[in-house]
Amino acid sequence: MSQPADVKKWVMFGIVCGILADLAYGLSVGAPLPARLAYLLFFSFGPLLCASAGGMYVFIKQHRNSIPLQVGMLFIIIPGLVRFSVSRAYLSEPQALS
Repeated sequence: MSQPADVKKWVMFGIVCGILADLAYGLSVGAPLPARLAYLLFFSFGPLLCASAGGMYVFIKQHRNSIPLQVGMLFIIIPGLVRFSVSRAYLSEPQALS
């Protein structure tokens, strides 16, 4: 993974997922969208947040690989997984879809 092309692909992947996560959260909370689209955006925020951590990790790792970097990535991935599970629980409620 030390090839510059691979690093650039990972960083671009992280940037795109981060921007999509920001848009998904902002639109699902603040925009008047149809219910199904708002739920899709609400549901996609957690996985996009987790996916953006990979690009950030590769980008920062180019400078220095350290334990705080790895712990920091865990502090990005864990909230993404928690958000994903909370949104799954929210969407599994019958009254949430009506």
